[in-house]
Formats: sequence, C-alpha cells, structure tokens
Amino acid sequence: MENVSIRLWIKTSFIRFPKQYLIFFNLKILSYTGHSFRRSSATLLVESGRDLMTLKQHNGWKLSTVAEGYVDKSVANRTEIANKVSERVVVLK
Repeated sequence: MENVSIRLWIKTSFIRFPKQYLIFFNLKILSYTGHSFRRSSATLLVESGRDLMTLKQHNGWKLSTVAEGYVDKSVANRTEIANKVSERVVVLK
C-alpha cells in the first residue's frame, strides 16, 4: 500500500510541476499540453547524447520509428551531422 501512495505522490507532483513552471515564467498555460512536455523531455534526452533505446524506455515507446522522429529533429543531432559533412568537404582552388 505504501508503494501505491508514493507513486501517486510522484505522479501528482510531476503533473503540478509544468503548471508551476509556466506560471513562474509568465507563459500562457493554455498554449502548452502534456504532449509539449513529453516532446521537450524527449528532445533534451536526445540532445544529451542518450541512445535510441533509452529514449524509447523513457517515453514507453515500443516502435523505434516513433523515437527516431525525435532524433532526426534534434538540433544537436543535425549539428553533429553537419560538422561531420563539413570535415569531409575538400575545397578546390
């Protein structure tokens, strides 16, 4: 029974956090949904260098194709790819 109450406390605390965050930064609460925070956390996870499996576990996704959408859209991932390409470019004079 104690585990149930701890899980409930964690869930309700986590649900309150985004609302408090939006209020603190004076952002429009109605402009953001739970999905906004899910996407943000997924993007931050990818940009911190975590692998696809970790991303899938974090969001409870079974399909890699769903998680791969977040990897592709990651600014850090696109920057890394651009840097790798630019390292291989040979400038002809």
